[in-house]
Amino acid sequence: MNFREFKRADNVQISDWFADEESRVWLESALSEEELDEVERELDHRSFVLEDGDLIIAQVGCYLGNEEHQFNVISEVHVAPRKRKMGYGILIIKKMIEEIKNQFPWKVYIEPENTASVALFTSLGWRAPDPRPNEQNLVTYVTTSIAD
Repeated sequence: MNFREFKRADNVQISDWFADEESRVWLESALSEEELDEVERELDHRSFVLEDGDLIIAQVGCYLGNEEHQFNVISEVHVAPRKRKMGYGILIIKKMIEEIKNQFPWKVYIEPENTASVALFTSLGWRAPDPRPNEQNLVTYVTTSIAD
């Protein structure tokens, strides 16, 4: 198993995941070329993949905290449809947090109906200080450390 930075060429494999109906419920499609350009320009965004040989199993991205926004925010977690419910989502989140060694705590914003994501993050010990959705129908989950 290899954990590394996302490369533009990885988007080809990840795009195939969106043929899966469950993936399309939460995201319309993989990143377009314009969106990939934008991500590459963002200095505060990092993205990683977990691969087994040449096969990408999972992808995760985050925005890094800074003095103005004193928290890191996970922006996406995707697991290949055939590899879901096998612990790869947990593994890639843990590896990313180990890689991003800064002083800021972590947040993720999840739609309450996205029960798979809610289950994933609560299994890691994340909590929702206020379980009511905000104006964008998102609940904030936070942590300062990852449960084993």
